[in-house]
Amino acid sequence: MRTVVIGLDGANWSLIEHWIESGDLPNLKYLRENGSWGVSKSQLPAVTCPNWKCYSTGKNPAKLGVFWWQRVDCERKKLVGYNSKSFDSLEIFDYISRAGFRVGVINMPTTYPPKEVNGFMISGAPDSGYTNYTYPKSLEKELKEKYDYRVYPKVHISNRSDIEEYFDEILSVIDLRFKVAKDFLKYVDFLHVSVFYINVLHHFFFDEDYVREAWKLIDSRIGNFIDNDEVSYIFLMSDHGTNEIYETFFVNTWLEKEGYLKTRKPLTKNLAKFGITKQNLVRITNKIGLTNLIKRMLPEEIIRSVPSEDGTASGTRILDTHIDWEKSKAVAVGQGLIYLLVDRDSDEYEKLREEIVFKLSRVKTPNGYKVTKKIYKKEEVYKGKYLDIAPDIVYEEGDHVYTSSGIGKDKIF
Repeated sequence: MRTVVIGLDGANWSLIEHWIESGDLPNLKYLRENGSWGVSKSQLPAVTCPNWKCYSTGKNPAKLGVFWWQRVDCERKKLVGYNSKSFDSLEIFDYISRAGFRVGVINMPTTYPPKEVNGFMISGAPDSGYTNYTYPKSLEKELKEKYDYRVYPKVHISNRSDIEEYFDEILSVIDLRFKVAKDFLKYVDFLHVSVFYINVLHHFFFDEDYVREAWKLIDSRIGNFIDNDEVSYIFLMSDHGTNEIYETFFVNTWLEKEGYLKTRKPLTKNLAKFGITKQNLVRITNKIGLTNLIKRMLPEEIIRSVPSEDGTASGTRILDTHIDWEKSKAVAVGQGLIYLLVDRDSDEYEKLREEIVFKLSRVKTPNGYKVTKKIYKKEEVYKGKYLDIAPDIVYEEGDHVYTSSGIGKDKIF
């Protein structure tokens, strides 16, 4: 008797309910009518990282030591990244393994490099490596030979036109997760399989036809587990929700204009002027079919350092060089995290925090949307031994607003 957990990145009821009611998603409708369902609440920030690990550990980020894909080390005045080993906790997979049951994990984000479990683990996008992504290591070869398995699509997806041109490849990657899950279920007692690229479709299309078609594929594959007599329990879950994005808020540009952040002239501006941009690189490599080869050869940090057309970049090291750490008092990362660079024991700290919270609470987009829904001090939202390294200000993004912490943008929106 087996348990299956299906992780659907970025899924939420308000997006798919009308497709359930119209009959496009009959298996989801069956599960709702014959099981229990509701709305879960994400940890802040409501993002893929850290929320997949919050699920698998049952802990908030301050007990894990990871709050987003990057963190500001305020003592050393630098940005630091993470990998799966950075999370300080056992996971449900470890407990089940230790109890003598066999576990399978397929494509869950934040699992790279994979760990040893009583079973197997296949790391997933968006942070997995292109190689060495399985435990046991020999499984990688089997996946490639039998399934043409790939962690990422054969092309890089960076905008709507990429998806429109390569939509079949995205569906193929989603389908691969379920094919492997269906075949490997017989080897384990507990199986987790995540679908990440549905979230990518949400970002670019929200509820348009491309998203509906992908959900129809997912729904049909869920049916394989409903019809399997050896499956006792099916859990569907999401790490965070999705909304239509009307405005992007460049929080570090705002901090700079308010005088809290000082930056150096970014090299990326000059690269962008000469056409050396991520968009152009993607177009060329996709056309000649070398996207995955180049990504295997170049470290992710270098790729993330290639600027967008507006000159912004997101790589940890390139952002480090843009920030004038000695003259700055605050810097943001991720979607709603602000770190203060002043002494936490000084009188200035709380005064500065209150000031930024007050100003940020009043910021609206050109269309009149509030940038923040609610703003917290770290101790109001986190509890744990890593509270001291947590971001000092945490905010929930306003409806239809996406926060970018890229540096080098001239305009706030």
